[in-house]
Amino acid sequence: MAKKNKASKKTKKSPEIQNESSWKKTYREKKSMILYTAFVIGFTIFFLVLTNQSWFETLAAPILAAYATISSIILNLFGMGTTTTAENINSGAYSLQIKKGCDAIAPMILYMVSILAFPIAMKWKWKGVLYGILALAVMNIIRIVSLYFFGRYTSQAVFDLMHVDVWQILFIAFTVFLWLYWMRWAFTKEAANAVT
Repeated sequence: MAKKNKASKKTKKSPEIQNESSWKKTYREKKSMILYTAFVIGFTIFFLVLTNQSWFETLAAPILAAYATISSIILNLFGMGTTTTAENINSGAYSLQIKKGCDAIAPMILYMVSILAFPIAMKWKWKGVLYGILALAVMNIIRIVSLYFFGRYTSQAVFDLMHVDVWQILFIAFTVFLWLYWMRWAFTKEAANAVT
């Protein structure tokens, strides 16, 4: 009769314990990314709530007026003969009002928080924030100028399509592209700095 080897017996864990330990392992491995994502989402929501307060409109008004002035100057280079009053771009043929939500503040906040919260040295963050926000402002001016042309020379349906659908997607894609470009640049700089 063969002897049973008690030492070789393996205790089987219940499926719940196995699932729990794999979940804990995944959390431990991904903890910094989970915390980063939660931080970005939380602060973005917080800032977006702030920008929806009535007192924020007073702060946003000069930004909208600046967009209108710069866009009008560019439009006049194309002979549009526009003038500005606050956030309105006017000409005899067409007028465009730049409203809240067309100020690129929301993507700027998301972009800035995404960089500032990222777990990397601060010296790589400030250039990303500065140049990225500048790039988003330039992109928004291009958007406003193009919408003026669409509004003046096409139908309301085409204008609405460009305003609501096309430019929204382009702006989101451009913001993500800027963030990924910054991340690649920052990692390259940090790796080069670690070698030296």
